[in-house]
Amino acid sequence: MYDRRVLRNFLVAFLAGAVSGVSLLGPLLKFCIAVLRRRRALLPSSSSSAGQGKGTGASLALPAGRERPYWDLLRLQPGGRRPVVCVTGSGSSEERRLAESFGDWCARSGCHVLTGGGGGVMTSVSRAFAEARTDCEFKDCGLVLAVLPGLPAAHASEWATAREEVTSKLLVDQSQGRLQYSVVLDSSADEPEEAIVAPRGYPNEFVDVAVRTHLPSSGSAGQSLLSRNHISVLSADVIVALPGGRGTASQVELALNYGVPVCRFLGTSGTITGLSEASEAASPAFADLAAVQAFVFNAIASGLRKAAVPTQRFRGMASQGSGLDQMT
Repeated sequence: MYDRRVLRNFLVAFLAGAVSGVSLLGPLLKFCIAVLRRRRALLPSSSSSAGQGKGTGASLALPAGRERPYWDLLRLQPGGRRPVVCVTGSGSSEERRLAESFGDWCARSGCHVLTGGGGGVMTSVSRAFAEARTDCEFKDCGLVLAVLPGLPAAHASEWATAREEVTSKLLVDQSQGRLQYSVVLDSSADEPEEAIVAPRGYPNEFVDVAVRTHLPSSGSAGQSLLSRNHISVLSADVIVALPGGRGTASQVELALNYGVPVCRFLGTSGTITGLSEASEAASPAFADLAAVQAFVFNAIASGLRKAAVPTQRFRGMASQGSGLDQMT
């Protein structure tokens, strides 16, 4: 589609120049060559794409017979749905070299990018994605999506500490299926606090679509049933984790639990604090962008995402009433 549009514009401009006596052939040829070079640059090279993930030994060569443009392959979803690439990483350090190169590539590849909507890596990858759209036609790009945390408005300023200390208590009217009380921080309070808001700084300015939740847990409590990480992971076709801390580690582990393809883009020295040895072995780590591109390509084009099946750990918790008190 994109090639036909470029060719059509070229012919129209060429004919217009011929009629007016002005030769536009040279500049237009240069433009077309630049467009083709940029598209070729989006494809990982055969040497890079065959790189090995640390601890996996699995080849990442592009699937045979997949010669169509890279961004078209990223759109090979049922019903033409754009794939969703979830990016997780530090909420304080932007890791700009890694995040900006990956965010720029995601925008040019036609997929949506999904983050937690806050600072750090979430901001830098969203900024790069948004800026890349100025270089290409907007309709050829996806959106910046974000799943936001939330907690009672009275405690919004305390989120940095409250997110790991929130009382695990959701009161649901089983007969009506209606949430009676929102998340509460003080179990002795007589009145429910219904006004749920996102913490200050959420969403960042580059988010196109913000999904607001009542789920405050994060950081070391990132696998709690009160964490929005479950929504982010289950909404993604593939997850790319940049250097980060316990919250990033929790998303990697959730992805492995739910069968969502996940890799780590760490550069030459990045780390994810708190990630277990088993999770490190199950999630390949890459230092260069081309290898990450190949992983994302394979995950989407090959349909590697599995149906979500709760692990034994989650099934056990579900059998203990709400199970929420066991998760913080």
